[in-house]
Amino acid sequence: MAKLKVIGGAPLKGNIELISDELTILACQAASLLATSGTVILDHVQSTPKIVATNKVLQKIGVKLAYNRHEEILKLDAGWHLTSVELTANEVQMVGTVLARCREVSLIKAPEISQQVSELKIIFNQLGATVTENDTQLTITANHLEGQAFDVSSWSVETIINILTVATLTQGITVLNGVPNLPVVSSLVELLNKMGAKVHRTNNSTVRIQGVNYLHGADLYIINDQLQAGFYLMLAAATGGDLVALGAYADYLQPVTKYLEAAGNTIITQRNGIRVIGTQILLPTKPNPDLLAIADLRIQIGILAVQARQLGQTQFEFSKTLAEEIHPWLGSQVHYQEGRGMTLDGPINSLPTTLTYHESTIGLVGLALALTVKQTTWLDQAELLGELDKKLVDHLASLGAQIKIEF
Repeated sequence: MAKLKVIGGAPLKGNIELISDELTILACQAASLLATSGTVILDHVQSTPKIVATNKVLQKIGVKLAYNRHEEILKLDAGWHLTSVELTANEVQMVGTVLARCREVSLIKAPEISQQVSELKIIFNQLGATVTENDTQLTITANHLEGQAFDVSSWSVETIINILTVATLTQGITVLNGVPNLPVVSSLVELLNKMGAKVHRTNNSTVRIQGVNYLHGADLYIINDQLQAGFYLMLAAATGGDLVALGAYADYLQPVTKYLEAAGNTIITQRNGIRVIGTQILLPTKPNPDLLAIADLRIQIGILAVQARQLGQTQFEFSKTLAEEIHPWLGSQVHYQEGRGMTLDGPINSLPTTLTYHESTIGLVGLALALTVKQTTWLDQAELLGELDKKLVDHLASLGAQIKIEF
């Protein structure tokens, strides 16, 4: 079994090339089902296991597709008779579009999408669909849907994708309040409008959708993964580094850059990306609501890495499951309280010599912490980190991290 050896404390320096945003691709793959004529063409589509698996599901439904890996172009033609298939947790963002085209959709329940299942039941009941469920499956049927108003500020991004897509073919007007400023939302709105939808942002957090009768093919260039950029910017700040995230956009990453500046780091917006110049002493700062609104798992872990290097006690929102898993690593320096989040007494200056974990997400937390602490740390089951990002270790090594896989 492979182990990962990390000699922490080395500053991350250099440029990081971003990959295309996987979540945006998944959302656009789902949206392609809405086009009853023409071809949806997605450019800058890099292959990941989720994207490949979604392509296979689309083909089972009846979509004709062609994917050129070298040119990174994916073509999707859904202008045929489509057949509903049972969706799994990995395809939860497709529930709305399958329903719109097939009038019925079934989703296999799983613990990791319990929040999404609860949200889907609420929105489709309000839109006028028939929702039934048992212990293992959620089934939604509808021949006619009517627009409604929703507060989506606390919803998962997968649910927001579902309501955005299905609302384009829903009668009347659907209004979404509290929409986060995420690249996937802006890109999806752009694609839907190119396909003939009538989707308007009335202000920074409100989206108004006027239903139409049909949509057609269109094309979209997929944005770089902005949350990946935020993750690397945070790791660079946590290690006192100097890093440029190429292809990062200030509009999307403003909550990240404001947070890092408040902690004492220098942020420079360049034509080709965003640069962070880290400081040796990080000031205590609390993540603001705008940052938490866009915080996926990577951003949460990035926040933890920064908080771990800050002086004094800080409090912030963090996954309860992750907090319980890492508690043995940090001991009395970390506390979790329901409703209040995690309290951390920084800085973290030592970790156990070996960090043991059984899930890739926990391993990523361990890796982020190990990079910031000036000691040699071993991470069990290095292969689990490859499930999240096959190039993660190589990227970190190219930026100066003292990290290598040993057997």
